[in-house]
Amino acid sequence: LKEAYVEALSRDTDGVPDIERDGYERTRVCVALALKAIGEDVLETLADSGDIMEKELFAMIQFLSSMGVVDPAQQVRTAMLDAGKKLIDKSGARYVDQLMAFFEKELKRSPCKDESIDVHDDRHEALVVLLGTAGKYIAKDDFNRKVNVLNVMVEELKTPSAAVQENAADCLVPLVQ
Repeated sequence: LKEAYVEALSRDTDGVPDIERDGYERTRVCVALALKAIGEDVLETLADSGDIMEKELFAMIQFLSSMGVVDPAQQVRTAMLDAGKKLIDKSGARYVDQLMAFFEKELKRSPCKDESIDVHDDRHEALVVLLGTAGKYIAKDDFNRKVNVLNVMVEELKTPSAAVQENAADCLVPLVQ
């Protein structure tokens, strides 16, 4: 899936006719839908049999957070974020510790030299949502960890990006229930 995404993204350039660009964007949306389907069906089946493969799950999460949620097309970014939330919803209870560690580390990462502020903000916004989604699976009696995630979400409310603030606020409710 990653190869199909990268190929479609590399061909989606300014010199390409709009009809071809639409096709490449649809290909990237289809990759996101395939990842979401994996989250909806495959992970549930594997979870029932106890065979969720951590390496593959984290490869998908890494791909989503590094490339998918910063796609140039809003439709693709939205579909990738939905796929990430579905993957977490189906595997979060089992891998909450690893997911939380991954998202917390990624949120602390500074922008790369060649990364625009918009790309960094898009990634940051998605990571906040994915951290909040994973936070729903923290054990009810693990108050310290819940407080840590709540602190991250409250801190994100200070980010000078309306989208990040809105998503952080949306994640607060499930964390305190």
